[in-house]
Amino acid sequence: MKRPRLARVLLAAALLSPAGCGFPCPAAEDRLPTQLTVTAVRGVPDLERLMIERETLRRFEARNCGLRLPRPAETPVWRIEVALLYWREADSPGGEPVFDPKTGGYLPGRRRDIEAVYTLRVFREATPPPPDERLKQHTLRVHAESKPNAIYEPREQASRMLREQLAEEIRRVVCRAVRD
Repeated sequence: MKRPRLARVLLAAALLSPAGCGFPCPAAEDRLPTQLTVTAVRGVPDLERLMIERETLRRFEARNCGLRLPRPAETPVWRIEVALLYWREADSPGGEPVFDPKTGGYLPGRRRDIEAVYTLRVFREATPPPPDERLKQHTLRVHAESKPNAIYEPREQASRMLREQLAEEIRRVVCRAVRD
């Protein structure tokens, strides 16, 4: 009789805890304040920059690295600087044909390629890196092709996939730096 009750208590605790937080969950006070800055050069869509920043913050909240956003008037312990240096989008033929209800026929498939080049810097506020430090450039490439589903948009899917991959890479590198 005690096992079902214990299982219900553990399930309730898991459902009521913040998303992605292990059991037991560290308190928000135990997490270190961290400042995230995402900048972009001219030619990178500002909406994409904002969406990458948002997705990265969502990843940090979902997976515990022991970091949180600083409160007002609080100095961050860690700084994360991401610079988007290059952004290229290209359409090409590919994918499956899509039914067009206006004409009653099929339109040729499309493929959307997106390439982004970025740099990442993670450092403690107390020990800033030298200003002339040479940062390594990272490149991400994704593509999405049309599908028979008329509402599947390759441009939106490729953009979403790139944001998710970039945010996950940033989270992985930052969590490793914080642990070391």
